[in-house]
Amino acid sequence: MSKDIKIIFSDIDWTLLNHGHEKHAFDMESIDALKQVQKQGVLVYLCTARPYHSVVGCGILDIFTPDGIICTNGAVVFVKDQLIHNHCFSNEDVRQIIKVAHKHHLTIELSNEKDRWLTKPKNKYVDNYFALFHEICPEIRPYRDENISAVLLLAPEKFDAILAQELPKGITGLRFTEYGVDMHYDPIYKSEGVNAVLDYLHISPDHAMAIGDDYGDIQMFHVVKYSICMANGREEAKTAASDICPHIDEHGVAIAMKKYFNI
Repeated sequence: MSKDIKIIFSDIDWTLLNHGHEKHAFDMESIDALKQVQKQGVLVYLCTARPYHSVVGCGILDIFTPDGIICTNGAVVFVKDQLIHNHCFSNEDVRQIIKVAHKHHLTIELSNEKDRWLTKPKNKYVDNYFALFHEICPEIRPYRDENISAVLLLAPEKFDAILAQELPKGITGLRFTEYGVDMHYDPIYKSEGVNAVLDYLHISPDHAMAIGDDYGDIQMFHVVKYSICMANGREEAKTAASDICPHIDEHGVAIAMKKYFNI
């Protein structure tokens, strides 16, 4: 079966990075297994909702060198270090989203293809969000009409209905944690980035594998022939996947790699 698979798209959080401990920790057995698969000539891409700056900030690039990165939930795609896809907001919509958020004393995190920043000083919602993901909070600076590929609203659920009525037409919010809402058009799915890579590299989806755990991975699972959900994943993601591997605490990705590849 391993000869069939030419590329793997792996999520990061709760797939390779375990947040189930007091201090977050990478599953080094699984990362080492992906390195062994790379040595067999299989490409390994990270595919995450995190913007690029957050991928760097979480530390995974210090211990693993992927063949490319799909970030911002599929909106931004790097093959090696080359940017091949960048799905951006209009400047007008970014300004309007910021105006609405600030009206309610909320903070927005903006990201371009490689950088990110906050639009207002931190509040308790911001602190709670970054405490969950164990990251350093980015700098605070105004929006200067940069090309924005990600808008993260840092707010609890009680604001969802209010903001939905006031946001620009066509903008939707995808709540992925208690204080984090990804905002975009349509919305953006990881499958957009996966398809961009497959098209760019001329690889058939029949030769691709995706690994993940959450709602955001479901569309990615639908694109490729081989899809694996973590045992710690959402039930909806498990249903969408073609296979389920053990819990991240049990080094699920490593076990899956041993199953599918001769390592």
